[in-house]
Amino acid sequence: MATRRSPHQLGLFPPGPASDPAGDPPSRTHDGVPTPEPQLALFGHAEPPASSEADGARRVGAAPPNDELVALAATLPSCIRMGTSSWSFPGWAGLVYAPGRYTANRLSNAGLAAYGRHPLLRAVGVDRTFYGSVEADVFRAYAAQVPSDFRFLVKAQDVCTTPFDRGRGTVNAHFLDPVWAAEVVVRPCADGLEDHAGPLLFQFPPLPVGRLGGVREVHARLRAFLDGLPRGPWYAVEFRNPELFTAEWYADMAARDVSACVNVHPAAAGLPQQREQLAQASSSRLVVRWMLRPDRHYAEAKEEFAPFDQRLEPDDESVDELSRTLLWWADRGEGVVIVNNKAEGSSPLSIEALSRRWSALRSGPPKV
Repeated sequence: MATRRSPHQLGLFPPGPASDPAGDPPSRTHDGVPTPEPQLALFGHAEPPASSEADGARRVGAAPPNDELVALAATLPSCIRMGTSSWSFPGWAGLVYAPGRYTANRLSNAGLAAYGRHPLLRAVGVDRTFYGSVEADVFRAYAAQVPSDFRFLVKAQDVCTTPFDRGRGTVNAHFLDPVWAAEVVVRPCADGLEDHAGPLLFQFPPLPVGRLGGVREVHARLRAFLDGLPRGPWYAVEFRNPELFTAEWYADMAARDVSACVNVHPAAAGLPQQREQLAQASSSRLVVRWMLRPDRHYAEAKEEFAPFDQRLEPDDESVDELSRTLLWWADRGEGVVIVNNKAEGSSPLSIEALSRRWSALRSGPPKV
């Protein structure tokens, strides 16, 4: 059995500068192509539910019950779960967590149980796994803190989806290597989360498609990769190259029961185009990630929106398009929707806005 090692231990990517106090890894480039700033990752190891008196003092309480949100949640189909990109944001005190002062580390380690009590938050994105391997025991600790119907979207380690070693431009031997991915990424996630496992997302950076042989070659290599992974887990794929969003790709994903991730991001195709292609491919499960409005850069949104406690720049067009997507999907099957703080300023409040619009559309004639 292969030893699980981080990208730095593998010698693939040189260590960068230390993370900032908020927990954001440094920005990166892929084969000389700048990528959007990564999402806020989770740092420190998760702890099992508190049992001792000392652990109890570290517990994070949930925000006071909100009858309006409970009633709103009851109007939405249970098959589609919504959540945020990570849960370690001190600015969410009073929105998700009980009023108080928290550090990001404390919330990362002890906030998940409180997060899982919010009536609209029935899923969460785990981002730390994008930057290094995580053992099954860490996933088990996550699963022990949430309700039985809660699901995790886990980002696969970027070694799987980055074609060239950063800084050197040489080939990354583990790019689309199903054997390595199965051992280091898939098995710990599946073994640790078990029934709490939602999508395992392979997020690709903007790819140098020409250097990789063109669109058809990229799609062919992705098909071979997915065909080599263990059967059973729910896989999802996210591209950041609009030219890769082809009808053939959607059909390939549907044939393998892999979700073609619907992504609101400047580097992705438009939402109407993504929804139309998804409808034609007859997919069985939906994955949505609402990351960043098309006219925004990640770094500026992060700076201007912190501490992520207000919906500072409502993106009503995306809210409407996503609500129509969920309205159309709700009778088709399971779905997970993950929202980033950089979409509008506060992902819990964005989810409230999306829920209200979705609920309002459900009370009227269906539209797509």
